[in-house]
Amino acid sequence: MLLKKLYLKSVLLFLFISFAFISNSCSSDEDNSNPLSSRESGFVGTWVLTKVSVTDLGGTTVLTPEQANMSITLQVNSDKTFSMSNTIEGKNENRSGTWNLNGDIIVLTSEGEPEYIPYTVQGNKFSITIYVEEGDILNSRILEFTKQ
Repeated sequence: MLLKKLYLKSVLLFLFISFAFISNSCSSDEDNSNPLSSRESGFVGTWVLTKVSVTDLGGTTVLTPEQANMSITLQVNSDKTFSMSNTIEGKNENRSGTWNLNGDIIVLTSEGEPEYIPYTVQGNKFSITIYVEEGDILNSRILEFTKQ
């Protein structure tokens, strides 16, 4: 009987030590990840173009994406990757890469080329300003996205 108890205690001790060793030697990928800031977390999600404001010498005109002949969907992931699909004047383009927020600039890096874009976020609205050269004139476009 004593031998049986000793054997059982030895087996239990061995299992406990084995379990402890395995638990400590295996680490989760999450342990090494950098958590997103609250600002970055708010940026994660699917954003769809919902408004285009065109400013030129004649003033500012607000258009729907359909009126502007464009559509853009931006998927921003918590692992700091993104994918974007857009159609502008009938031309389709898909891009993917990494993203980073740096102050009021979003940096989208695709195919090794970073693109620095000024942005604002207010609630579920995200806006960027781009400039389009039309002849000798540089006009601005404010693209407003809504989080889905």
